[in-house]
Amino acid sequence: MNKGHVVLAIILIIGLSIIIFGGYPAKQIFASVTPDLIPIKDGFYRHWTPSTPRLAHFPNVDETPCDGSWSYNYTNGYYARDTYGIDISSVPVGSIITKIEIIPCASLNSTKRKDGPSVASSFSVFYRLNGVNSRDSLPFKLPKNNIPAPLPPVKFDKLKLGVVGNSNLEIGVYYAGGNLGVRVSRLSAVVTYEILSAPTSLDAVNISSSQNNLTWQDNSNNETGFKIERSLNNSNGPFVKVATVGKDVVSYSDINLTADQTYYYQVKSYNSVTDSPPSNIDYAVTSSKAPSAPSNFDVMNPASDQNDLTWKDNSNNEDGFKIEMSLNNQFSGFSEIASTPMDVNYFSDLNLQADQTYFYKVRAYNAIGNSSYSATDYGITATMVPNDLSNFNGTATGTSATLTWTDTSTNEETIRIERSADNITFTEVAVKGINSISHVDVNLSKGTYYYKARARNVIGDSNYTSTVTVVIN
Repeated sequence: MNKGHVVLAIILIIGLSIIIFGGYPAKQIFASVTPDLIPIKDGFYRHWTPSTPRLAHFPNVDETPCDGSWSYNYTNGYYARDTYGIDISSVPVGSIITKIEIIPCASLNSTKRKDGPSVASSFSVFYRLNGVNSRDSLPFKLPKNNIPAPLPPVKFDKLKLGVVGNSNLEIGVYYAGGNLGVRVSRLSAVVTYEILSAPTSLDAVNISSSQNNLTWQDNSNNETGFKIERSLNNSNGPFVKVATVGKDVVSYSDINLTADQTYYYQVKSYNSVTDSPPSNIDYAVTSSKAPSAPSNFDVMNPASDQNDLTWKDNSNNEDGFKIEMSLNNQFSGFSEIASTPMDVNYFSDLNLQADQTYFYKVRAYNAIGNSSYSATDYGITATMVPNDLSNFNGTATGTSATLTWTDTSTNEETIRIERSADNITFTEVAVKGINSISHVDVNLSKGTYYYKARARNVIGDSNYTSTVTVVIN
């Protein structure tokens, strides 16, 4: 393979790599176009004469048909100008007008002179933005009649006109020459503009415990640059400007940051007129250690197929939270069922089975590692009272009575133990937690004691067990 072939092969390989692996997508700028805009008010110049006895000029050039049968403005005076204001409120502030197209409907005012030779008249169009006239267009040569007719649009293009909140655009006509006068029965404009678009695809990446790198997509062709705004540990702001970069720059490195904090970012494009809306918000965590464990963990049961979990976020450097669950066992069998993003301290576990007890715990995590677990809590998806306890037994050991039973339910919340000295009047002496299977009643005096128990949940109580007798000697 000769040297030329090697170079060509390298170029092809590089080009193919760019196609396959990509990079930042090409900037796509879309121009917007107004509808046909007709005059809504008189402008700065009022040198022409209305054909109808009106004080205002603009109603004579806003008619729908282009025939001059209804009304028109005319002039026989050299170099006379007339302008009319149009409404550009549909063009957003900060936009750049790139083209103004003016569409006239005009004719000669008369077809011949009675006082000498006739010279065909001509006229030009122009625009006036915020008190400054554009150049005049090349003159129109009008046919020899006095019935206004559509003329070719005039395009003022390659413009870079900024739109501010009080921008005022007028379109106008100018009598350029001849001695037969000019009449205009309609004048309108179409405005092409580019919006100052917000950046998109903002991505914040943590590089070290003191640096985050940002990249974004530039969607404008009329920005002066970009403003980078940042909020510390709060996605809702306030966002404060920390830097600006120039036109077409799509990256920034935020350095000298504090370790173990969460930095939220948004980016705006800006020009001499205004700022764009903000980009999406993204964040990066300057982690140097694992996050602190969440606390105040609480599980509520709002329905027979749902448990709602909440906790307190005690970290500024977590990437999120991991939720683990175990069915009917608070000591083992936990597995991760979900995760939430950073700062999200709630989760709803849905589509659960009825009449089961779900145990949960949660921990925070980041790139360094996991926090300790929260305390364990549970939710019971009860739809009916618990099953009755079975195998209820009691034995005496010294001055204590040891009670045992078999828990046959998956939806009880407590076990209630009652005692009587006469087997008639019973008093509750203990409340045992979920899944408990024994209780020791201590410091008893000599005598005969009678015990019974039942399970309870939010729906109600199970039936009592049979009564057992324990004699303390």
